Amino acid sequence: MSTGPLERLIALDPKTSSEERREVLREVTDSFIVAPDRYGRRHMALFDLLLSRTANAMDLRLKKLIVLTLIRAGARDEHVKLALLKVPSANERLLRRSVLQTVKDIQTFLQENADVAENELPEGLSLDDGNSVQLPSAILTWMFHYQLTVYRDALTPKIGVDRVGLMERTAKRFREQIIKHASESGRDELVVARRTIADWTRRQSMTEQVLTELLEARAMTEFVLAASAMFDIDPATMIRTVNDTSFQSLAILMKSNNIRRATFAKVISGFQDRRTDHDVSETVLPLYDRLMPESAERAIRFLRVRVSDLAGGHEDPALAEAS
Repeated sequence: MSTGPLERLIALDPKTSSEERREVLREVTDSFIVAPDRYGRRHMALFDLLLSRTANAMDLRLKKLIVLTLIRAGARDEHVKLALLKVPSANERLLRRSVLQTVKDIQTFLQENADVAENELPEGLSLDDGNSVQLPSAILTWMFHYQLTVYRDALTPKIGVDRVGLMERTAKRFREQIIKHASESGRDELVVARRTIADWTRRQSMTEQVLTELLEARAMTEFVLAASAMFDIDPATMIRTVNDTSFQSLAILMKSNNIRRATFAKVISGFQDRRTDHDVSETVLPLYDRLMPESAERAIRFLRVRVSDLAGGHEDPALAEAS
């Protein structure tokens, strides 16, 4: 039976050789490593937060347009909204593992899952025209067509081909406005969150209470930035850690900072998706109790050396000291 990183770390015998310890620590920290283009590029540091916030803003804007269009076409308000509620989020597949994919991989995913004719796309789409607060034009445009395709396919059996055709034509007519709104909304949310956390950390250190308050307020952007600052880890790694549905990586990270069990349990509860994730607290909390802080600290030191090397463009670290 395969074991997770937390279980492997607990089982690591301190009397094993340095080489064996390094191998186990490498396996354990593999669960924290993100796509290679996130390392060593300053403008990519917040890419995954920007992607998720922009995608969510686009999704909301597109849904609103769909509802208004179909109501004007004679559909009943409650019928349209109920139909949309039953459609799985267009962003779930995109965002769940985005930190493991390069920007090129993300574009490929969007292209493969978007139904759009080449002559409908604007000229000059690029993966190189983004920056730290704006996604590349190619990602924005393909994301729009990916989301629209998801809703078209899901709604066709519910409301019919004619109304879906009208919805699709109307959405495409407003494509540039939807993309502009989503891009600006994602940027603004990220900028405000960064400023909020930066101001906070200048005044005082981050605490467990702040993290739990942010989680209870569903301020997820601020939570990721605050946890990144508190645990001294980059945001992309933090996103992968909280998106790991086993929460074993998160357990290692939080135990390395001596976070109380009750706080860890609250974080699990806050991030667990009740629709799709089975309840893991009964499994991971006893493991959290068994993990020694010194073992967790060793793993995170090892991770930081790996990340430093990856940021330098290679991964061949001499990690004896970290282990």
